[in-house]
Amino acid sequence: AREQAAARALFAGRTDLRCVWSDTPLRTGNLDIDHVIPFALWRNNDLWNLLPADRKVNGRKSDALPTAALLRRRRDAILRCWEVGRAAMEPRFRREADALVGRAAWDLPALFDVVAECVEVTALQTGSLRFDG
Repeated sequence: AREQAAARALFAGRTDLRCVWSDTPLRTGNLDIDHVIPFALWRNNDLWNLLPADRKVNGRKSDALPTAALLRRRRDAILRCWEVGRAAMEPRFRREADALVGRAAWDLPALFDVVAECVEVTALQTGSLRFDG
């Protein structure tokens, strides 16, 4: 089942929060938690896969995968979200990222590269729709 409570708690109440895809300021009324790689495709609720998004933007993205271009454009925003997640929930974030990366020695840019590759492989394997922001 989709489990976003930890990610929602992580990002809720932050005054500096912005949509990872559109840079829209986020407040309680428009905060959604988006699966970078949609839950419908991967069934994955790892913290690296759950990012804050504007409710309307998340609705437009739905079960689409972000394009490589969108990921590149929003790389810094994604890394900032991961920094928040890693700082607040270090053991869980590290364990989940270790499993994805396949080793314990990684940094956030290396995690980003692996996630971007996973998005592309998933797109090729599933023929999923793509979202460009």
